[in-house]
Amino acid sequence: MELEVLKTIWLETVEKKSISEELSRDDIRQAIELKSNTVISKIRKRLRFKIWAQTSIGLLGSIMAVTLLLKEEIAFGITYLVVFPMFLALGIHKLKHYRMIIDFQRASPSLRETIFQIIDIVKKVIAAQILTAVITGTVFAALFSYLGLEKITWLEPWQQISMVVLISLISPLLFYKIAKRGQQKMFGNYLKILEENVTELDEQNENQKI
Repeated sequence: MELEVLKTIWLETVEKKSISEELSRDDIRQAIELKSNTVISKIRKRLRFKIWAQTSIGLLGSIMAVTLLLKEEIAFGITYLVVFPMFLALGIHKLKHYRMIIDFQRASPSLRETIFQIIDIVKKVIAAQILTAVITGTVFAALFSYLGLEKITWLEPWQQISMVVLISLISPLLFYKIAKRGQQKMFGNYLKILEENVTELDEQNENQKI
């Protein structure tokens, strides 16, 4: 009789422990989901601002490029025609990925998959931003160095061209570092939190298997 009572108590204890562990796992998952959604909302907010700003700059700059070419200001006209459509393209690129983030949040049944896909999207956005900064920064650096050196009359033409070429070779590395640091400051912390959340979900899944 006592043995039966002890067995019943033990089974009830195991069952309560199992329920408690299940609730604990659900609580942790909900906390991860809440934290992830908060971070994703902040990413979307920053992307919205970037889309608006870069699309506007791209459109206005492209109009200015055409105006300068019509006025026969060739150097600035061509430079603007190279640079500002890139800003417009970057804004459209961000808009596409912004919509992808929304779609993943709505459609994906898996929290881990949603976070993983959004991390990938943000990394693509960062890469595109850095590439655009390197190209546009180098083009402007080459143009303004040429215009500035052209006014230094004591320099020979070959010296002016050599200095412009040197500046054009150094500029990509400089703008790459500046752009990378800027993007790290803007999105780095968010990516870190999302990656940590994926790790936590993986750990939860592993514990569930044990």
